[in-house]
Amino acid sequence: MAPLSYEARAARVDATRLRSEAQELKLIMRGNLACSRKQLGKAQRETDRAQARRVEPLPSPWSELRWTPPYETLELTLVPLP
Repeated sequence: MAPLSYEARAARVDATRLRSEAQELKLIMRGNLACSRKQLGKAQRETDRAQARRVEPLPSPWSELRWTPPYETLELTLVPLP
């Protein structure tokens, strides 16, 4: 077998380095993906909790009845009568 030329050895070293960098970047990307999914799950839980609180009836300050806060969109569409 003939010895490798300088260019062939340099190409082999470069290919090995690129494979190593690609593996490292894959690991970083997988870590970022896991972190993003975790944050997305946390944001979804917070959104669900906020929506549940918004719909939950609150105690009235004047009686023992419970009331639900008005919907913003409904207040924008209703017009007070004279």
